[in-house]
Amino acid sequence: MIAYHLEASYREVGFTPIDLQFWERDRIAETARDIVAGRGQRERRLDFSSIHFRELRDAVDRAAEQVAVRPDWDLEYYWNARRGILTYYSPLFLGVDNKSYLKSASLECIGEGLSLYLLEDRFKHPDLFALDLFCRPLGSSPDLMMSYRLDPSRLALVEAKATEDVNLKAALVRAVKQLIPIFQGWQNHRDLTKTDGFAVATSISTPGVFKVSVLKMVFVP
Repeated sequence: MIAYHLEASYREVGFTPIDLQFWERDRIAETARDIVAGRGQRERRLDFSSIHFRELRDAVDRAAEQVAVRPDWDLEYYWNARRGILTYYSPLFLGVDNKSYLKSASLECIGEGLSLYLLEDRFKHPDLFALDLFCRPLGSSPDLMMSYRLDPSRLALVEAKATEDVNLKAALVRAVKQLIPIFQGWQNHRDLTKTDGFAVATSISTPGVFKVSVLKMVFVP
């Protein structure tokens, strides 16, 4: 496939540093669900329409923690396998019907790559993103550390999750859940009002389509 359809949406939620005191360690999962389900958050449809397979490869190459040389090929095999078309995929040759075997090996890599692709955008939504990647932590969270192009002193911590499900809510909750303890520790080293968080969830459930939800976490004085 030369290009993939890209559907993306954006929400922003504000907090104060004091809110962190009420994000108790044993209630992080519940807090994350409340943030994602937050009412009154206006969702904005982003103007992205497609991503070329070469753009996908480049973004994955720079953002993914694991190696995924041809993530687009892996996706094609995965989508074909889901439709029951025989591929090199060994569980199909062995006659295994259990859908749990049908997982894309590049799933998380693609989620991380698409997060970078969207947040680096400087043309469609310069008012929202226009970030530069300066660090890709390995073996720890967040997935990406970025800075704003117009204000390099302002940082963004990015946690990306990908799913084979149609609904993005659970993946978004997982991303927020990982960002919460990061911010709780981050406040000891840096002013939270100069650091934003981005929870990004991607679905590959529909062949040829990426559905992405971006939730920005902003701390205000």
